[in-house]
Amino acid sequence: MKKSRTASAEERLYQEFLKREQSRRAFLRRTFGLGAAVLISGCGGSGPGPTGEDVGGGTNPGSGQPPVGGNPGNPGNPGDPSNPGQDPAPSDPMCPSSGALVGISDAATRGEAIEKAIALAGGLDFIKPGDKILLKPNCNSGDAYPYSTHPETIRKVVEMLKARGAGRIVIGDRGCSFLGGGTLGKMQSNGIADMAKQLGVELQSWDNLGSGELIKVPKDKAPSWDNAMSSGFSYPKILAEVDHIINLPCAKTHYLAFYSMSLKNLIGITTTSDRQSNIIMHTMPKLADQIAEINANVTPTLNILDITKAVVQGGPLPTDYPGGIVRDAGYVVVSRDRIATDVTGLAILKVIGSPATAINTYSCWNQPQIVSAIRLKLGITGPEQYTLCGPGVKNLEQILQKAKER
Repeated sequence: MKKSRTASAEERLYQEFLKREQSRRAFLRRTFGLGAAVLISGCGGSGPGPTGEDVGGGTNPGSGQPPVGGNPGNPGNPGDPSNPGQDPAPSDPMCPSSGALVGISDAATRGEAIEKAIALAGGLDFIKPGDKILLKPNCNSGDAYPYSTHPETIRKVVEMLKARGAGRIVIGDRGCSFLGGGTLGKMQSNGIADMAKQLGVELQSWDNLGSGELIKVPKDKAPSWDNAMSSGFSYPKILAEVDHIINLPCAKTHYLAFYSMSLKNLIGITTTSDRQSNIIMHTMPKLADQIAEINANVTPTLNILDITKAVVQGGPLPTDYPGGIVRDAGYVVVSRDRIATDVTGLAILKVIGSPATAINTYSCWNQPQIVSAIRLKLGITGPEQYTLCGPGVKNLEQILQKAKER
């Protein structure tokens, strides 16, 4: 009986998560016309979600047009720091007044660049008073930015959310257990813990969650997450409690995954035991499939890629072979679409001259993570759907050219 009651509680928690997740996906499709991964019908193609809605695909439903990632009818409000508006003329196909697929800024300060890029991508009008928000930073290690999310990025985003009237704001992650020290220790080392305290927001470490604090994704929703010890994967129940997830990756090359940006950042929601028992995940191409399957089950509303600096060789740690190289880039990239976010970040790495073999061997669209994400319909599916809005941004044409190359 006890086992049955436990199973029933786990199922109820999973169903509650599905309601929240489907709500986030329906919002993105209805408001921004973005593709959403297949949650209920499996990971192989599009199909109906819990409400019968088809949640696959990567174009604006009924229009035949690429998704634009904006908020229709909202030109922004320059007096509102959370929604300062867009500069480009409505006639610019790259920068529709409703919001661009990808907004990019190279403003003088990090805060200004975040504000501008968010505005170009449609603003924060999707945040309603009282909404519960999860911020997912990159806290894989205790190393400072750009190996971890910059605390000032978190400050700016939280300030903008509070200006919109957001309610509960949670910062949560689980760092790499192989490095020791625990996630809270890593957050203290990289400045994220102190920033959460300054801002008065909740900080969560997901290192040692019990069964009642986890949501189990079954094997049929994550077929690459299987071995002799376990199948499927689990993630924190906070994902069933929040209205929106905002993804805050940094940009770095990765000697195993080739790169780490918005897609890979969600590995931090999985448990230590899942990651350890699936050690084979750290080989390609299975790692790319596992990353895609995590993202197929969890959908951030917004991705904010702080690429003011980038790790262009080595990574994800400063000591990883062949030794980390950091370069100034000067950009912030914002999109509702994770594929578009990562393609932009990869294009920037190419433009600023990453010497990493994996970055230069593959076009942005042939990167294994991107290939797996497209297969699971996580967003746009090719360069013909890609647009980039950044009036006056340096090297914009070069970035766009790299992002469009097959």
